Amino acid sequence: MRIGVVITMYDEFNIVLNSIKNIKNNFPDSVIVVSQSEFNFDSEIREEILKLSDKYMVLEDLSLSYNRYELPSQAICRNISKGFNEIYKIDDFDLIIVFTGDTLITDSNNFLRRYNEMLNNNWVGMVSIAVGQNFHSNDDDPSNGISGNRFQNEDTTDFACCYFMIKGNFAKKHKSFSNIKITNKFTSEQCLGDEMMRSLSNEGFGFDKIGILNCVSPEAAYSYNDGIEYHSKTNGLPSR
Repeated sequence: MRIGVVITMYDEFNIVLNSIKNIKNNFPDSVIVVSQSEFNFDSEIREEILKLSDKYMVLEDLSLSYNRYELPSQAICRNISKGFNEIYKIDDFDLIIVFTGDTLITDSNNFLRRYNEMLNNNWVGMVSIAVGQNFHSNDDDPSNGISGNRFQNEDTTDFACCYFMIKGNFAKKHKSFSNIKITNKFTSEQCLGDEMMRSLSNEGFGFDKIGILNCVSPEAAYSYNDGIEYHSKTNGLPSR
């Protein structure tokens, strides 16, 4: 099984290193691309990540250009897009895994378990959703207290950047996630969902071709725990 991995990170060096080691232990031929928003941190840990990665990119710190409400969409979409562009240049893959630096991979064999689940259900990807939560809409003004006007229901296609996966041949055919549009300047989840829907619609597919990772229920967006720990840097609590 050929695995491609895209990691978007900022300063989560220890977590990322541990994740990469776990992946390489089980999938030594996996290809790992790291997109890091610029953070000055010279250390042996960073050098080890560099050695274990197939591509390590240090990208401009966008916090100097965008406010804290707009930064997540800009940085996440930029970093993931850069990662996918590099992945497509390197090889073809059965499965492409994407996660953020604060998601710790504790058992990368879950990649294989989810891939088999995707094959059995004829899914092209798997994501985590947040039914029942309120996200920012693109028309909100969170700096002035206008927020949370994008309610997540069973039909909303927004999904979390923390951990998702897509079949490699499908992704490469449609150049999925290689040029993610900012369709919601405050909510990266919508940007990712809209990009997934762009790829699916090219085949005449709907979101029912995507499996849901949530273990407990759609309302528990971060309940998936088979081989990963969400928000490892902040003890399981989202940082925003």
